[in-house]
Amino acid sequence: MTTKNQPKILFFFSLNLSLAIGWFLLSWSLPVSQAANVNVSACVSSAEVCNNAVDDDCDNLIDCNDSSDCSASFYCTLAEDCTNGIDDDFDTNIDCADDDCSNHPSCGSDGPPADPICGNGIEEQGEECDNGAQNSNVTPNACRTTCRFYDCGDHVVDSGEECDDGNVSGGDGCSAICEEEICGDDVLDTGEQCDNGAQNSNVTPNACRTNCLSAHCSDNVLDTGEQCEDGNLVSGDGCDSNCTPTACGNGIRTTGESCDDGNLINGDGCSAICILEECGNGALNPGESCDDGNILSGDGCSSVCQSEGCGNNQVDPGESCDDGNLVGGDGCSAVCRLEEGCGDGGLDPGESCDDGNLINGDGCDSNCTQTACGNSLVSSGEQCDDGNLVSGDGCSAVCAFEQCGNGVLNPGESCDDGNINVSDSCDTQGQAPNTNGPCTLTFCGDGLPQTVNNEQCDDGNNAAGDGCSVTCQLESICGNGVVNAGEQCDPPGFGCSVTCQIQLVIIFHEVPNNLITTTSAVVNWQTNLASTAVLEWEKASGGGEGLVDNLSGTNYNYTITGLEPGVRYNYTITASRAQLPFDQHSVSGTFLILFEESCGDGICSGSETPVSCPVDCVEECNPNWTCTSFGECVNGVRVRECTKLNPACLLDIGRPPVVTDVGCGGICNIACDACAPNIDFNTCSCIPQIPCCGNRICEFDLNENTASCPTDCGLLPTLRLALTACLDGLDNDGDGLIDYPADPACSKPTDDSELNFAEVLENLQEFLANQILNNPLVEQVNQTLAAPTLVALTVINTFATFSFFNFLSYLQYFFTQPFAALFRRKRKKWGVTYNSITKQPVDLAIVRLYKKGTGQLVQSRVTDRQGRYTFIVEPGEYYLTVTKPKFDFPSSLLKAKIEDGKFLDLYHGENITVTDRNVVITANIPLDPKDDNTPARQVVLQYYLRKIQYAISFSAVPLAAVSMVISPGALTFSLFGFHCLLYVLFRRLGYQKPPKSWGIIYDKTNNKSLPHAITRIYDKQYNKLLETRLTDAKGRYAFLVDNNVYFLTADKTGYKTSKSQDINLVTKGKETVVDLNIGLEKGQAEAATVQPTASAPEAIAVTPPPGKVGLPAALSVQPLEPQLTEKSALTARPSLEDLARKVSDVEVSRQSLEELLKTKKSLSDLKEDLGEQIDQLENLEEKVETITEQVTEKIEQKESESQPAPVPPPTFSPTEVQPPASPTQKPAATPPASSQGQEQTSSAAESTTTPPTPPKPNNPPPEKSIFG
Repeated sequence: MTTKNQPKILFFFSLNLSLAIGWFLLSWSLPVSQAANVNVSACVSSAEVCNNAVDDDCDNLIDCNDSSDCSASFYCTLAEDCTNGIDDDFDTNIDCADDDCSNHPSCGSDGPPADPICGNGIEEQGEECDNGAQNSNVTPNACRTTCRFYDCGDHVVDSGEECDDGNVSGGDGCSAICEEEICGDDVLDTGEQCDNGAQNSNVTPNACRTNCLSAHCSDNVLDTGEQCEDGNLVSGDGCDSNCTPTACGNGIRTTGESCDDGNLINGDGCSAICILEECGNGALNPGESCDDGNILSGDGCSSVCQSEGCGNNQVDPGESCDDGNLVGGDGCSAVCRLEEGCGDGGLDPGESCDDGNLINGDGCDSNCTQTACGNSLVSSGEQCDDGNLVSGDGCSAVCAFEQCGNGVLNPGESCDDGNINVSDSCDTQGQAPNTNGPCTLTFCGDGLPQTVNNEQCDDGNNAAGDGCSVTCQLESICGNGVVNAGEQCDPPGFGCSVTCQIQLVIIFHEVPNNLITTTSAVVNWQTNLASTAVLEWEKASGGGEGLVDNLSGTNYNYTITGLEPGVRYNYTITASRAQLPFDQHSVSGTFLILFEESCGDGICSGSETPVSCPVDCVEECNPNWTCTSFGECVNGVRVRECTKLNPACLLDIGRPPVVTDVGCGGICNIACDACAPNIDFNTCSCIPQIPCCGNRICEFDLNENTASCPTDCGLLPTLRLALTACLDGLDNDGDGLIDYPADPACSKPTDDSELNFAEVLENLQEFLANQILNNPLVEQVNQTLAAPTLVALTVINTFATFSFFNFLSYLQYFFTQPFAALFRRKRKKWGVTYNSITKQPVDLAIVRLYKKGTGQLVQSRVTDRQGRYTFIVEPGEYYLTVTKPKFDFPSSLLKAKIEDGKFLDLYHGENITVTDRNVVITANIPLDPKDDNTPARQVVLQYYLRKIQYAISFSAVPLAAVSMVISPGALTFSLFGFHCLLYVLFRRLGYQKPPKSWGIIYDKTNNKSLPHAITRIYDKQYNKLLETRLTDAKGRYAFLVDNNVYFLTADKTGYKTSKSQDINLVTKGKETVVDLNIGLEKGQAEAATVQPTASAPEAIAVTPPPGKVGLPAALSVQPLEPQLTEKSALTARPSLEDLARKVSDVEVSRQSLEELLKTKKSLSDLKEDLGEQIDQLENLEEKVETITEQVTEKIEQKESESQPAPVPPPTFSPTEVQPPASPTQKPAATPPASSQGQEQTSSAAESTTTPPTPPKPNNPPPEKSIFG
């Protein structure tokens, strides 16, 4: 299905669904509405209906004889036909009895005798009675106007009758003999299963219940034959739907059972623990020698649950024969190899063929007989083969099962048409098709209607009068709820006559307020049948009549024009059919024409507002309604009271319903407000009350105006306030509780949901249980497809983030991390792997310790988040290697250095000699980042692939949990645990936490952020590309680096490449987020000009200090980078003086309290920084002492050699050992480039002549070594 067609398909689906629902509601409401009108008096109207042969207005004048009401009726303008036996002009006089036929040839003196005239006071031929003017259709016991005696079914309760609903059908409250049908009257009425009068009981076992239903399971009474009774038919709740305790063997399959055949016997297809007895269920069933829980051969138990092996009488893989024994010499050896015999290709005695194999169905079967029926081997096309060609023994002479439907007339069968179709002339006597009952000829009365026998019904008997005749034809009984032959509808009701014929009715009519103007109104109505209609209107006060006729169709709308402003009109719609049965239906209504807009007329209309016309329009306000709970049901409805929580609001807008039939057994499920307080159960609508302030119609003709009713007249008619679900008068969640405060889920009237958390969980639980957990298809798909697919995707996705070769090292790291954490605080000696440029620790690097000479791997470690590792070793010679993707070891940038800022004892791959036991190796290992010259397209592709990886890995665990819940078992539990392990692994190895701050790449022309722009960060010293990032959908990026000097570039297709100024982070004591905002100009991107430096700066060679094993004899002396300038990307914290001034100047106010809190936070930050600076100063002090020791030793060595004018060894300038500036001190101004260089040169020169400081007495410097 294409996306283009989806809206069309959705539209037509919605349209068809709406039509289907509408038709269902219409067909459901019509009979109910009519049924509500059946038992009414004959005087049903104040006006005569001119074509129904009823005296509707009780003036003893029927139809067209009532000239006051029917003189202008369409039906009373018709002429009598005089020969068709029909009252054509609706004057109750037929043919020659009608004055219209006095001169008709067939009615003259020479014609046939005149028909009797009912109502002339003379009892004539064909009349049962005639009392003249005393004839009546409403007076009990009177002669009817048709000159028939009063009788049951004439709509009048006569002597001896308890009721009369106008029909002689039972089951509708009034029986066929006009007696009330009441449960408990000791009379078995239609629809009742029993009725024992006063003995009916809802507590006595086996008694007829008070609803005239026989005692049954779920009636909350423990009757005979019931073992339990919980009042419902829900199985699995302790008492199942057959009123037996929930258990295996009760015949009801419940949760945890795959079958339940009503017994605890094995061997009948359902075991004693209610598990299907079939091969592969893991249980040893009768006839099985094994069952390994599957139907696969080759695993020791075959696909038919027989042990696989020589001697099991089944040829298993690797066997050429198997005769069921381990004896040789019988054609199949003791190891199941063919001996001379069948299958050896030679025709031996007793063989009719031998094709060299034991395959059946290839012309020569495995018993070396020709493939044919009767050779005891079931071949293709055979259902059975019992070794003979005799019928009547269960397998026929043509090797087919002898059962109904095999096309063969078996013993005991009167027919067999080759199928088990129960609707043709040969069936299994109504038994289920798989019961293999005998085939018998069908007949009327066998309980199954067969179309081949022209049966319309078959109720299993040959009795008449029960809806199905003795010839199995439907018996037409109007009122039985079944549309039989000759009926158009059933049961009688709204739109369905007492003779079960469809009647014309107007099912809907209205005059919408938004279609009323100052001179016109649109009337809409709809009929259930095609008809012609007449629309009449007039002023409510009289005059202004109008009429339009000859309208036709089923959906009508007519615009009445030329109306007077501000006048109320009444309208009447009369719909008729011009063909039989000439029925007619009329409805009436009213509408009010708008006034012409005029400020001061007392009505807010048109463009008027409270500002432009305050005398007519009022300000809108919200009353904030609240209501009491609905009361008990009275006459099918419940009532409540509603009041305002905002009494200052004088408007009644948005008034909640106060009447509802919800919970009263009604069929409408409707709620009505105080302006329509009654429910019309025929049309399921609210009956409006006119006039009524609050109906949002300004009835100005009934003295409503803005002063008397601001709700209707002081607000524009279009203004509405929607009702919330907790005020609408309906039970929206189906829990039997309506609105606030009855429904506890509604905490206040303005809540828009009646669902509480428990109900939401219940609905969700029901959905999961019915649609997912207990769905066999879902279980099958889960077991065969979902779980393995999840494992495959997650494994591929996770291992895409690292080398499989390193998997075991990572697993070791994860399993030992909890134990290492216990001792981490106690251990102070660590080696650190770090980025040689950014100085950031490198985590998840694999450090391996090898023996020198043999190359044997001794130990391996995975560094933690701070790049730390450690080895405890025995005496010997070793060397280290480091593996980390996107990094090189050993470092080429720092290859000549033994110290790098705060990192001492640098290791570059040298041999390490250990002479003592339990020595700790803690060398610091720099790693060079590889050049990240990824093309732009690949950067974008990697960005999206990473998002896909995140989505798959993060969703795998909940999906695996769902799979485990759907199909609990060892496999799914294992898969869930495996998913959890993979998730933790990916979370640690592949997931990058978002930074706390961001930089933005934006368009300089409009300041809009640029998504998917490429940002790169370079090291200033080596011009080396360190990392590439792609901005997110909001143009954000961030780089996490340590103290060094960097610069950024940013580019995007269609924009010029931008390069930032240098970012000096040398004085920062901890890692920092680079988050510059960079603006790009539109244009052609420039070619990259950043080139890496060819080589690292040279180092000054010195002799390594004693105790530093395997370190290079080199020490790099580099000048410190200048301090941060004002253009630095990072802002210094406020000084202590500034903080003290803030504290002293603060006044007592809300703002001052906030300032104090900010100052407290700044002091905490300063305290943290001071702690870090103290640590750095201690490290620098140790560094100075170590260097001093080296220089002293060098001087002594030179003096001992009696060298003239010894040259002092090189040392650091004071600037190199100077501790970092305190955060409370202002940084010194950066000198110009020329003078800065001169100062450095001068400082270096001075350092060559300054004698070294001797070590402090009684305080020898601590030895620094790679062995902690």
